[in-house]
Amino acid sequence: MTPPKTEGPAAIENATETHTADPRTGERHADRCDSLLEAVEIGTEAERVTLRSGRHYELESGKRADRITVRSASGSVLLRVTVGDDGPLLCFESAAIELSARSRLTLSAPELTLTAEDLKVHAGSCEQRIEGNRYTQIRGEDRLEAGAVAIQASERGVTVRAMEHIALDGEHIGLNDDPCPAPFEWSEIAETPGGTKS
Repeated sequence: MTPPKTEGPAAIENATETHTADPRTGERHADRCDSLLEAVEIGTEAERVTLRSGRHYELESGKRADRITVRSASGSVLLRVTVGDDGPLLCFESAAIELSARSRLTLSAPELTLTAEDLKVHAGSCEQRIEGNRYTQIRGEDRLEAGAVAIQASERGVTVRAMEHIALDGEHIGLNDDPCPAPFEWSEIAETPGGTKS
């Protein structure tokens, strides 16, 4: 049984209530918070509704975009949704935000920016494919630890330059050790005839 729609703050107060079983029939009512936006009809350019929890919702209507803002009891922004002709824009401001997917999580965009003071990546395996150039700048120390390290330049040479000494230590260091070097078997050009890049 769907409750009738009401307008204004009373509609949102009713939408946040959790209904128990009907004392006459014993049937439980569905939560009325199925759609906050359906319960409120905005007749003005701006509307603010305060809930019992102290959080409040701000709804603004403009020519270029409409905005829904959820604020905490202290007034800080928890969620802001801006809807314009280009699509929705979501803004989260919280101490912690977690995204979890059981199967796959895909991020796709012409431009993607990650900014963090401390970035940690944990993966069972990692594969990168970069169509253009890659430039990495590290102001501190760069360390690499692996079971084995292999480097292959498929088109041009390898250049190593240091402002101080270069140290090579190993049980055996071979220079021109292989009279007929072939591409690594894991490389892309190893799958092409003659070992040349297609």
